[in-house]
Parts: sequence; structure tokens; C-alpha cells
Amino acid sequence: MNNFTLKDLENIIEKRKNISKDVSYTASLLNSPVEKTIKKIGEESAELIYAINQNDKKKLIHEFADLFYHLVVLSKISNISIDEIMDELLSRTNISGLVEKENRKK
Repeated sequence: MNNFTLKDLENIIEKRKNISKDVSYTASLLNSPVEKTIKKIGEESAELIYAINQNDKKKLIHEFADLFYHLVVLSKISNISIDEIMDELLSRTNISGLVEKENRKK
């Protein structure tokens, strides 16, 4: 197992935002309307769902990676850091998911 993290991915995405969008897909997403990235997340989600039914682990891993990548791009566009997302996830580890969902209704 390697030590590559979503934080590392976030840093790479940050570095690529000022590269020409003609040579960087990441830059093209970061410098386009947010709808382009949202559309890609929808496409990647559908591809992931399709891959689950294919019983092809390699394809499934590929689609998970695509979805994670596009979600991190969207977090960057939204000015939300991976640290903020991880803090939110960490805050949920001390409470049952069922209780947390019930608390949202209040």
C-alpha cells in the first residue's frame, strides 16, 4: 500500500489550476463553469454503478478513482478543503449514522 492521500490529490489539483487549460484537464475543469464538473460527477457516478454490476474489480477501482478525482476538483472549486471534509467525517465517527440522520431533522 502506498501513502498517497486525497490531500496529496488536492495539492496536485491546486498546482494545476494555473496551467493552460489546453494542456491540463484539471485546469480546464477549474476554469470552466461549475456545471462542467457537476456533469462529470454525474457521469462518473453512473459509470461506477455500471461497473459494480460488471464484476470487474480493476474497472471498479478505475471508476472509484475517477469519481474521487472529480469530487476533489469540485471541493476545490467550492473552496472546501479535504481537511474540512475529513473533519466532518471524523465528527461523525462518535455517533451512530442513524442518530446523526435523525438529528438532521431537528
